[in-house]
Amino acid sequence: MSVKAPVPRAYWVLSVLLCLCTLVALWITAWKIRQDKVAARRGGRQDEPSETDRLRRLPLARGKSVRAGHFKLGYPRDGALQVLDLNARTLVTFTDIAPGERRGWQELRLTCVAADPQAYLIEAEFRPGSACLGPGEYADLKAGLQIELDEGRLLTVVRWDAEKPEIYLAGPSGEAGLADGGEFRIPPYRARLAGRVLRVSRD
Repeated sequence: MSVKAPVPRAYWVLSVLLCLCTLVALWITAWKIRQDKVAARRGGRQDEPSETDRLRRLPLARGKSVRAGHFKLGYPRDGALQVLDLNARTLVTFTDIAPGERRGWQELRLTCVAADPQAYLIEAEFRPGSACLGPGEYADLKAGLQIELDEGRLLTVVRWDAEKPEIYLAGPSGEAGLADGGEFRIPPYRARLAGRVLRVSRD
């Protein structure tokens, strides 16, 4: 009767390492899929910007637009900074922008470096997975859109019906449904629905 040779210890070590590598690869894949789903719910782009677009200082002349990664920036009037998609559709208009202030449309973070009646100097940075940031006139409304206020507080669009129009919001101070002209207070902020635009302002 033949006797089987014992399995070398190295075989078991290699088997365990292979299993661990497979589990780590599966975990990374699942994490990336989850991040993509979160970005899709927020209406965000899933492709990350290139390194050349990750942090740039962009001069923006009044009445003109400039490319910022997969967005455009516009300066339509005094104190206003627009974020548009590549089809020139307005996503948000930030008002009363002063040097040193920061705003954001989802992953696009904007810092006003300098401003005068003729031009802005804007620093653009990409932070994938981020919420919008700061007061503004939000035009591209959809369920899941989040606006970060000061101290990390979030205002979230729970439901949006463009036909009525009607919006349902959740914030640190509770929840509210707004029809056209309705207002939701998040002291010291207020959110007001004006047609199909959500105006978030500070008192």
